[in-house]
Amino acid sequence: MKILGIAAEYNPFHEGHRYHLERSMEITGADVSAAVMSGNFTQRGEPAVFDKWIRAETAVRNGVDLVLELPFIYACNSAEFFAEGAVRILDGIGASFMSFGSESGDIEKLTAVAGFFAEETDEYRQQLKKGLQDGLSFAKARSTAAESIMGEGASDVFTGSNNILAVEYLKQIKLRESGITPVTVRREGAGHTDTLEDTPMPSALAIREEMERRGEKDAVFPEDIYPMIMQALMTGTAEELGEILAVSEGLENKMKSRFRYARDFKSLVGELASKRYAYSRIRRMLIHTLMGLTKEKFSRVRNHPYARVLAFSGRGAEALRQIKDREPDVPVITNINKEVTPDDAIWETLSFDVLASDIYNLAAGRDIYEGCDMLKTAAVCK
Repeated sequence: MKILGIAAEYNPFHEGHRYHLERSMEITGADVSAAVMSGNFTQRGEPAVFDKWIRAETAVRNGVDLVLELPFIYACNSAEFFAEGAVRILDGIGASFMSFGSESGDIEKLTAVAGFFAEETDEYRQQLKKGLQDGLSFAKARSTAAESIMGEGASDVFTGSNNILAVEYLKQIKLRESGITPVTVRREGAGHTDTLEDTPMPSALAIREEMERRGEKDAVFPEDIYPMIMQALMTGTAEELGEILAVSEGLENKMKSRFRYARDFKSLVGELASKRYAYSRIRRMLIHTLMGLTKEKFSRVRNHPYARVLAFSGRGAEALRQIKDREPDVPVITNINKEVTPDDAIWETLSFDVLASDIYNLAAGRDIYEGCDMLKTAAVCK
């Protein structure tokens, strides 16, 4: 069975996602599709508009055969770690292909840039260090360093969030010496950050913003977690905040000195962001603070990925059976209570997903017990 792997957030699922899925299946000729999807918190450092169970079931009802959760420690993280988690899981279940969207649509150019970053020559590291010393953000310093060495012909790869993630997926496939065949589909419709909805394929951001404007029932937005984040900033000492994964270079002191000036989540992010630290980095830092994800904990749990099943179709059920029969390189979990114990290596990694769901359900005003990850099981969509 040939498995097409996809890394996604489906936040929410839209026509662009459907196009990518259908085109990818057409290009690869795969038998079944498996999406590794962010859980209740996303890569941009925000709660997903709908919980992971709703989004997973929606994806399956729109053509995805199997949805696996990308653990919180990877999902709410930099592009590099987001890609690392997704590739490790897809490689672990034996995916034949991995398809991702890109603004470029040029797999050769994307692969060349990915190979450059995978090697990290001394010249590149020196250029990167110089950019950071000049006050550039990591992303800008990185692209500037690469362009100065590779030439301006590579510059278009560094424009567009999908291109950036595509390069990271390709880099991880190369570093792991994976047998996965990468495929890219040119992004169609509105751009990732385009807020205009007068298009047949509006961006997920445009859809979320419209949902927030009209007060979408049952949806969760960043402001819903603002009080909890403020409490974490109030009660944590500067020393404790300095241990948080995304905190560096004195940001803990800025967090302690500036949080009082914030009126809401958006203004809190604005108080902490700068030319050096992008809004997405700050949002992730605040979520890491809320979750207690420290540098030490991430280092300890990073190497324990797993494939937790959120939803599947009839074809997905058959794929699961075959994956398990092959004894995959990552544990495949369908029921936490029956398949995982606190003594298992993956438990601490998994505990962050459990906590993320508890926090999400609290923000949504839902019953914490009924929505607990220890009780929920995968949705079967016939």
